[in-house]
Amino acid sequence: MQADSLLKNLLISIARERHLVIDYDTHYEAGNWQLSWWHEGVRYALDVQPYPDGRIDVSRIVTTYPFLPRFFAWIERAVPFLPFQGKVRHECLGKLQWPCSPALLRQLLEEGLSPRNSFELKPLR
Repeated sequence: MQADSLLKNLLISIARERHLVIDYDTHYEAGNWQLSWWHEGVRYALDVQPYPDGRIDVSRIVTTYPFLPRFFAWIERAVPFLPFQGKVRHECLGKLQWPCSPALLRQLLEEGLSPRNSFELKPLR
């Protein structure tokens, strides 16, 4: 249980530092964590999937839509049985045995962040 809270606290701190959205349990009782952001109409997410045996899989998920990307992302969550309009690409970034050094997980997540994004808050006009 303590290892789970360490993982949770680490992911929350990374999300706050980088101004990312953090979600838990994004698909049916998976127990996963996702750090996500939008950049130029594309939704990026880093998925952290812990397993009961202590393994953790880290992957990057890139979702693109033909048009109106944020609208389709929202409506797919809000309307049951709506056909999925996006195109999803998964890329495995690595596998770890938890508990491990938080620096190892942080390094793996940093590799998955898009280098084009600074994740700094932009001033409102």
